[in-house]
Amino acid sequence: MARRSDRTVCAGLLEQPRFLLACLGLVLLVRLVWVFAIPNQQVSDYAAYFEYGRAIAAGEGYAVGGRPTAYWPPGQPYFLGAIFSIAGASATVGKLANAMLYIGIVFLGWQLARTLFRSRRIAGVTALILALYPNHICYTGVLLSETPFTFLMLSGTWLLLRAFGSDPSDGAAGLESRGLVQSADEAAELGDLRGIGRPKLEYRMPSSFAGGALFGLAALVKPMGLAVFAVVLGFILCRQARSGGRLSGMPARVRDRSRMAAGLVAVLAVLLVIGLWTARNLHTFGQWIPISTNGGVNLLIGNNPYSTGGYFYDEKVQALIGDLPTEWERDRAATRYALRYIGAHPPRILWLAVRKLFHLYAWDFDGVRWVEKGLAPGTVFWGIRLIAQAVYLAVWVGVVYAIIRRRGALPRLGLAILGVWTLGHLVFFGYARFHYPMVPWLVMYAAAGVSTISSKPIPDRHARSGSEYSEFA
Repeated sequence: MARRSDRTVCAGLLEQPRFLLACLGLVLLVRLVWVFAIPNQQVSDYAAYFEYGRAIAAGEGYAVGGRPTAYWPPGQPYFLGAIFSIAGASATVGKLANAMLYIGIVFLGWQLARTLFRSRRIAGVTALILALYPNHICYTGVLLSETPFTFLMLSGTWLLLRAFGSDPSDGAAGLESRGLVQSADEAAELGDLRGIGRPKLEYRMPSSFAGGALFGLAALVKPMGLAVFAVVLGFILCRQARSGGRLSGMPARVRDRSRMAAGLVAVLAVLLVIGLWTARNLHTFGQWIPISTNGGVNLLIGNNPYSTGGYFYDEKVQALIGDLPTEWERDRAATRYALRYIGAHPPRILWLAVRKLFHLYAWDFDGVRWVEKGLAPGTVFWGIRLIAQAVYLAVWVGVVYAIIRRRGALPRLGLAILGVWTLGHLVFFGYARFHYPMVPWLVMYAAAGVSTISSKPIPDRHARSGSEYSEFA
């Protein structure tokens, strides 16, 4: 009895709104301690991002050696340029910005877990794990693009979910989402008796536009954001085309038109944001460059005779496309070579895909390694590496356990995002930090696995009727 009582108290604590505030405070405290205790320098890509941000803040524009560039996506350089123009060009300023962004990431992880899983307990576990996630704590000291991208991706997803659905906790819809009834018709009938009324499916155009705009910004940080946007929007539209009308008081024709209009607004917002940068590139280079000129190079890195599945771009690889005068020409030449190689060597491409998967997901202490490289030579935090890897493996165990235990009762949206993200990197190449944006999604599913340890498995029929999971299950 005492053990069960302890579990009840723990579960009740996780479901308290104050628990989220405590987690957010913990995020800030731990990361501030890390930033000021470990004064690492920026190296490799992160040093380049710092210089780009400094130049933008100084009014020099996005340029290399005084010459405009579009080689890397502009999101991270302009983000750093904006904060440097306000607070000064300092690596510490960028690190503190990372800490503030991660507060948003934890809040959004909590909000999405609560929305998709319909459980404050799962949301609370998600927030706690993310707040103390070792590798991401270490990455606070590194000016990588994945931190702002993750914040923008989660923000865009949350707003699109809000734009395309009613709140299942309100009105008669809440009766079904909480499992008090078994069908939408029963929910409506009982709702009428209680004076609640039939639930209405609302399409919020401002949220749709804002969600699309945030995904547009995310794509300017990492172009893979477009694939995530397509999955999120497509998943919502397809799901509502099948079942959205069950809880809607609208006529079918009005509902369908409203849904498609909201989807179109989101797409137009993405195109507007990216189109502004494309117009800059067209004006500057006289070429249609939607985002950046390194996509072909990245494709070449993952598909050439010297490819390892990870990042490998030495003189031998560069010689495959020759010495071309402009970054645009190099990008096109790299794309052509990589596509020819893929078509000519299918067996090797399949083997490389396995190696890319390994490089993408095998390790999760790369944040520690980049911090070590920015400190005195020979600095190695073995203990932090081991802890970070152990936590990462535990998260994967939780994900697998949730899939096995919950069976068909898990929301599929996060799994779909994880799938398209993985497939995208199997086309290009794998790298440990590239799975950073997927960690919040993995943690949500791991939290669902943790929540089943002290509770009975939920039958599939409850997933269909929405007792614990949202309409996006």
